[in-house]
Amino acid sequence: MRRIVQLLPILLFGLIACTSVKTDNKELYINQVFEIDTVLTLDGIDESESPCFAIENDNLYIYPNKYLVDSKHKQINKIIKYDLKNRKLKEIRLNLPDSLKDLHFKNIEVSNDFFFLIDWDKRLSIYDRHNKHIINSISVPRPYTYIKFVDNKLFLMESGIYSSNRNTKTRTHLGIYNLSDNTLNNYDIKDPENYQFSYFSPTKFVAISKKCFIVSEIDKYKLRLYDYDLNNVNTISYRHKDWVKIDESLYKDIKPSKIKNHTAKYYIDMLRPYYFDMSFIRKINFINDSLLLINWTIPIKNIKKKELYDIWKYNKTNNKFEPLKLKLTDKIPNMDNKFIDTKILPFYNNYIVMDNYLIDIQPIPISIYQDITYQELLEKINDYFVNNNMKYSIIIRKYKGIK
Repeated sequence: MRRIVQLLPILLFGLIACTSVKTDNKELYINQVFEIDTVLTLDGIDESESPCFAIENDNLYIYPNKYLVDSKHKQINKIIKYDLKNRKLKEIRLNLPDSLKDLHFKNIEVSNDFFFLIDWDKRLSIYDRHNKHIINSISVPRPYTYIKFVDNKLFLMESGIYSSNRNTKTRTHLGIYNLSDNTLNNYDIKDPENYQFSYFSPTKFVAISKKCFIVSEIDKYKLRLYDYDLNNVNTISYRHKDWVKIDESLYKDIKPSKIKNHTAKYYIDMLRPYYFDMSFIRKINFINDSLLLINWTIPIKNIKKKELYDIWKYNKTNNKFEPLKLKLTDKIPNMDNKFIDTKILPFYNNYIVMDNYLIDIQPIPISIYQDITYQELLEKINDYFVNNNMKYSIIIRKYKGIK
């Protein structure tokens, strides 16, 4: 436990050198564009269990993905509903069949009538919220992770190297499940050129909105936009002067084998000499249907990677995404400041973005809405972890816009 306690100042605030971008003579940071709305410190939330999140009608739904039991030692499967407007919590017990009770779910999606659950056994389950039971459980032929509900259809996506998609045409997939007739169609989409770099996590280089889906390159600043008829309708690209490439001749040595499916360790060991010397698209997310967040990195001397964030906005006039603000960084709080005055926390790489909210999980075990400095907060957190196990908070941030 002492090792965790000693690392907490780094884990919590990422105290590294940080540069800012000037906007109209005023510094603007990504964690000010997404302003802290709520810090939820809940029992039963564990970062290592990869909790699932979904937002619907200004409600945040949290599936802890943790084995919980009640006072009678019976397993509890529940979703926590948090009303983002009225700041109220509600627990929703799920009546799951035995075949699903012990499973971890990769992702959840919510509609007025259903919970949609994707598990690691490549199964999509549809839970009737009104009658409180599973009405359908479908085996899916691709390792889908991301899910979006639009107009009575579910759009499923994934891109990456898995043993379960070794024999498919590509490693990037789209599934469209129609709730009207319970049919699932699966499509193989053109891969990013060097998708083997997806082994360095956390990464997310596909994104889904109500209107389109996106597949990004990983080692190039290039994104392909598709409509749901699978037409490549647009491309986003940009030449950042700080983007760092490796010599093209090196790629012949780091191409994934089409014959043999190597382990993740094999690729990571093979790619590590290049990975820390080049730029990457790390994550892409739709903030909403009109805004896109792109997280990319550059290597810096003495620091392995620097995180940068670009925001692109959809222009209805020319039907294209255009840069709204580029090269935003995390603001690092001054240790002498008080959280209740500045309300700044850097992002964790496990963040997700949906419906104008950005959510991440951090090892914060106590309320940080206190009239004390960041330094004093860190000391309180350290004191807590000397005698207690890890405890996390869910940081909910809301997109406030760029003026």
